[in-house]
Amino acid sequence: MSRVATTNPSVEVDDGNGTISIQIEPRGLLQENMYVLGSIHLESFNGEQWVIDVELKATSNDRPAFIGNQSLVFSVFFLLFAGWFASSLFRKKRVTHVEQFDYSDDAFLPGNHL
Repeated sequence: MSRVATTNPSVEVDDGNGTISIQIEPRGLLQENMYVLGSIHLESFNGEQWVIDVELKATSNDRPAFIGNQSLVFSVFFLLFAGWFASSLFRKKRVTHVEQFDYSDDAFLPGNHL
């Protein structure tokens, strides 16, 4: 965790209340959805020690929200599919008339048997 985060070397705690601020600077070491595991060690002036386990997850706000949101992507897909299906059901039926010709050759000529 020390590679991507820094904090003040001392923390003042009054009556059990205090705040630990962690400044995170990934420096190109993190990608989307990577986890950083670490711990913060606290020690009092009389020698008492505490360890706080920390788990951080890398996220990015640079991309549009619909790309990473699978439920939104599936919902849009099924709505489009349902619209396409409904339009095919309720579309006017096109009737096309095909002209048919009867063609007959009464005389047998060489080459017309193909």
